[in-house]
Amino acid sequence: GDFRADAALVAAEREALKNARAIITPHSDVAALFPDRARLLDWEMPRPGARRANHKNEKPVLVFPAATVGRKGCYELREAIASLDVKLIVLGPPTEGAEFWKGFDVERGSENWLEVADLVVLPAFVEHKPRRLLLAAVSGVPVIATASCGVEGVPNLSNVPPGDSGALKKAILESVRTPTPSA
Repeated sequence: GDFRADAALVAAEREALKNARAIITPHSDVAALFPDRARLLDWEMPRPGARRANHKNEKPVLVFPAATVGRKGCYELREAIASLDVKLIVLGPPTEGAEFWKGFDVERGSENWLEVADLVVLPAFVEHKPRRLLLAAVSGVPVIATASCGVEGVPNLSNVPPGDSGALKKAILESVRTPTPSA
């Protein structure tokens, strides 16, 4: 169910980028592809959102601000949290299938996700609109993302390599207290 661009469109875009005098973007990962021609802009930061009061007695709430699709890192996230006692809020549709998160404490699409989030996690291989990551970061919610999300230098952000569920699990454990269930 993943999108793939037509080969002619890819070729036309490659030719256009090859001939561009400058690449102007706030996306740090895109800018890194064009080191001699990139002009890196600052992200337009949203206004901070509301947060709820301390809830230390509940299990940590992780937010996955994307569709359950491989390119957004859902497989790595599922592997990383498999042994952790966390609640996961998934903001996008279940593209990989309705049973993908079976066995996990998952809530779908919460309007108050920012109020309840302890951590926002997006281990994506590609992300072109990191608006929810930016909102979480300016609102004081820790964010774990990959460089592919293009938000390097944003406060409250930890980077993990894409495809590395072990590094992701370690970063999650460092960000929130996540007790592992007893055997």
